[in-house]
Amino acid sequence: QDVEPQSVFFTASDGVQVSGALFLPERLPAPGVVLLHMATRSRRDWDATAVALAREGIAALAIDFRRSGGPAAGSRPEDAGSFGDLVRDAEAARAYLAARPEIAPSRIGMAGASIGANIAALEAANDSNVRSIALLSASLDYRGLRIEQAVMKFGGRPALIVASSEDPYALR
Repeated sequence: QDVEPQSVFFTASDGVQVSGALFLPERLPAPGVVLLHMATRSRRDWDATAVALAREGIAALAIDFRRSGGPAAGSRPEDAGSFGDLVRDAEAARAYLAARPEIAPSRIGMAGASIGANIAALEAANDSNVRSIALLSASLDYRGLRIEQAVMKFGGRPALIVASSEDPYALR
């Protein structure tokens, strides 16, 4: 079946508008997953994955971070606050997905790559409505986004953490 994404927009808690692409499966209501991209990348990186998920019966919402994952203008890269607001984008995406009538709100997960993985872990740790996480190339400390405590707080919920031997920073 063809899976055509819908362009969607929603507002983060600080008033910033976030855009995304929603991929819906045929059978509804469906479980859903929020997909978070790497720094300097975009939601388009998730297109093939989102289509595959929708074909398997899982709705996927791939978002564009407010600044493509980069630090805010004038901030220092080592300043955690320069990336912390991206967690609000992920929080808003999860809330938006849960509010959609096509989605089973108690069956939402999050997946992210690189900075997106760290953001997924931080959002999920503080949101008991996130049922599972998949973290690709996460690091314990991505420019101040520290996830060790967050992953422990996530607790016994399902988590998949993947790091390649070709990515020594994440592998550590």
